[in-house]
Parts: sequence; structure tokens; C-alpha cells
Amino acid sequence: MKRFEFFKDLGFGEYESKVLSSLVRLGIASPKEVSLDSGVPQNKLYAIFRDLESQGLLARIPSETKKYELINLRGFVDERLKKQEERLKILRKSSKKLERLEAESQSSFSLIKGQRAVMNKIAETNGVV
Repeated sequence: MKRFEFFKDLGFGEYESKVLSSLVRLGIASPKEVSLDSGVPQNKLYAIFRDLESQGLLARIPSETKKYELINLRGFVDERLKKQEERLKILRKSSKKLERLEAESQSSFSLIKGQRAVMNKIAETNGVV
């Protein structure tokens, strides 16, 4: 799996994924270098950098020109994976509930197949049994 696809699967947008992929590849880099490597326009890059910094994933390196470096990438990815796994568990539980509801609805339809069964079900519902 390519880095870009990996970051997309973690929930990052297209530009964010391209930036993260470039920063992994480049290490310490200036916005211009990241823009050239990733194809993300520089005017979009600064907003992405601010967002990644606020998430604790990116650090600005003190130098004459602005340079950035990914920090805590392993911990950040592990945390995102953990959240994805929790969402998957919830989906699995919901899926099981859905299967039960589906099975119940199918069995109730099978109870009222045929004219006589329909009439009996109506009588039962109206309390005329």
C-alpha cells in the first residue's frame, strides 16, 4: 500500500495525505520543497501545516527559512488506528443487530403468507381469536 493511500485510509483528506507522504519521504523540509514534492499548492499548504501542528504531528524547525518535520508519527498513527478499530467494533455490533432485525422481519412475513394466515393474523391483532 502506498503512503498516500495509507494516510487517506486513516481519515486524512487528499492534500493532507500528499503532504504527510512528502514529509515522511523528505524528513525536514520547507513549504516550497513539500509543495514541489507533493503537488499541493503552497497557499493550501500553510493551512494544512497549522492543522497538523495543532494535532501535535508537525513541528517547525527553528532556522532562517521555515522548515517542518513530522513528530510523534508512530504514536499518532497508533491512536488513529485505535479509533478506527473502535468504530469497526461498533459497526460489527450494529451489523449483528441489523441481522437479527432482518431475521425477525422475515419470520413475521412468513407468518402471514396466504389468505387464511392473513385473516388469522388480523383476527389475532383485533383480539377475536
